[in-house]
Amino acid sequence: MLFLATAEAQPAPGGGPEWDSIFNYAQGHSVLRDSVNWAALRPTLDSVCASEGLIPATKRLLHELRDFHGKIWVDNVPHQGAVKPWTPTSMQLDTSLLHKLFRNELPVFAQRLPGRIGYIRVPGITFGERDSINARIIRQAMEGVQKGVKLRGWIVDLRLNGGGTMFPMLAGLGALLGDSTEIGSFIHPDAGYKEAWTLRQGEVFVGEYQVTDYGLWQKMGIPRSLSSLPVAVMISAATASSGEVTALAFRNRPRTRFFGEDTAGYTTAVSWQPISDQVVLQLTESYYADRLENVFPGTPVLPDERCDGGENFYQITKDQMIQRALEWLKKQ
Repeated sequence: MLFLATAEAQPAPGGGPEWDSIFNYAQGHSVLRDSVNWAALRPTLDSVCASEGLIPATKRLLHELRDFHGKIWVDNVPHQGAVKPWTPTSMQLDTSLLHKLFRNELPVFAQRLPGRIGYIRVPGITFGERDSINARIIRQAMEGVQKGVKLRGWIVDLRLNGGGTMFPMLAGLGALLGDSTEIGSFIHPDAGYKEAWTLRQGEVFVGEYQVTDYGLWQKMGIPRSLSSLPVAVMISAATASSGEVTALAFRNRPRTRFFGEDTAGYTTAVSWQPISDQVVLQLTESYYADRLENVFPGTPVLPDERCDGGENFYQITKDQMIQRALEWLKKQ
């Protein structure tokens, strides 16, 4: 998180202005604010802040809100207040894959499958200065698979995508998603407005604000449009947060089918509110929605075809979910 400070001092017990700012901001901006009695909650949390400190009080606040996506960051260290129960899963990962999944260290992987089908695995992508490079890696991987061949369809595998930053994922997959197309949105239910996600000449816009300046079209040329090809999307209980954004960008896309399990249900968008030089509040302020404005208020994305077990991330053609996706794609 590039704007976070790195001061070494910890917030003083009692909170003072920092606690006031956190409580007041949450009361005014949390999308879940109607779920609590603020007048009754304030004296209880003031007491926690005075006796235990700012971090325990904020964690308790997020817990009361049931804000599973919210956190308080102090000196670049996150502290989560509410823990969302794991989505039931039949997926089994070996120790190496599991560690890489939790650390967002899995690489993008792509290959051509039998029947002229392209396959790309997009893992979680950590926030940072490599966003443009990561978007380029995704696009280069796709172009390598389709070089010299007219593909009949694609498999986009998001089963190991635990989130991070949505923008390189959407930009890198832009040829499949479609340019100048609204592919989803952030919905602010109380305010009654949305901020649409759109790709325009390879750049990601949220509402009318251009979020990215990757210059993929300038650096790599205008990509061949793949937006009319059939796409099978793989999802799992490990697909979370911006991984779910990427999944929803494909939902209700023509000739698209979802395979797998329910996703993790972190379909809420957070703001990053600086409180002081050392404290930042991460707070849920909106929900995700798909192309047709179907809202996901912290609920999972569901598969069209449920698949339990049989995954093989080392030999893709032996993966049972991939086999079922190939069967569907070959009929399109």
